Amino acid sequence: MKASDNENNHKSEQEKLLDQFVLTLDDKQLMQFKRISSMWNEALERQEKELSELEKENERLLSLLEAFNKQLADQLP
Repeated sequence: MKASDNENNHKSEQEKLLDQFVLTLDDKQLMQFKRISSMWNEALERQEKELSELEKENERLLSLLEAFNKQLADQLP
């Protein structure tokens, strides 16, 4: 439980620091920050999708490998 409490406190501290940072920005900087933040979120979403696709492909290949190994084992005397 303490580890998750520490993690939550750390996130809360990060959020406070981010809020303080955003408050120091002028309008132009804020718009740039929002664009960068949006692009970062889109990149993370793409990576999560790619990771999910790779995990599915990995599962498919593992199933094929297991079937192939079973065939080989069945052919052994």
